[in-house]
Formats: sequence, C-alpha cells, structure tokens
Amino acid sequence: MGRVTKFEYDYQGRPALEKWFADSSAVTPSNTIQSNYFAASNPQSISGTTNGGFSSATYLIDGRLDRVGRFANSTATGTPAVVSNYSYNDLNLLSGVNHASGGSASY
Repeated sequence: MGRVTKFEYDYQGRPALEKWFADSSAVTPSNTIQSNYFAASNPQSISGTTNGGFSSATYLIDGRLDRVGRFANSTATGTPAVVSNYSYNDLNLLSGVNHASGGSASY
C-alpha cells in the first residue's frame, strides 16, 4: 500500500507531531517528528527520531521576533550538518545568507 503519515496539532492548529507508518496496518511509527514554536508562531525547533539520520533543526529568531536569524541542524551523530545565518535590509527583506561551511548568497 505505502507509507501513511498522521499529524497531531497544538491548540493553535499548528503541526506539532508528525508520525510516519510503513502502511495502514502498522502500529509503531518508523519516524516521528516534533515541532515547537515561538509565541509569534515562528518555528523554534524541529526534532525527530528517524531511520534516515535526521536528528534536529533549530531556528533562532532575530531581534525583530518575526524573522529567522539563524538555522542549524544536527545529524544523528550530534554534529552540526548545516548552520546558516540570515541578514535583512532596511525594508525587512532577506538580503543575504551566510553558511558556516563557507558558502554565501546576497540578494
């Protein structure tokens, strides 16, 4: 049949838990992903127990509280796989992304 995904939501209707099952008869999920949010509904963190190695992702909101200032994720071994810092112009538009691995982009 195929993978079945089930969602649970928090009191504000945001996805809080995502469970993947091998098929509709499976009782135990193969992957579980939990999402947490800041008060303004921006994503704060996503973590999971998966068979594919994903462990967690963390968003840090900048001083305005409505923009992502930094994103970091970790692999199952706990080592950071990606760290990105975001910058914005005076119009509150994304103006650049700087990756800790050395890559960057300006807009």
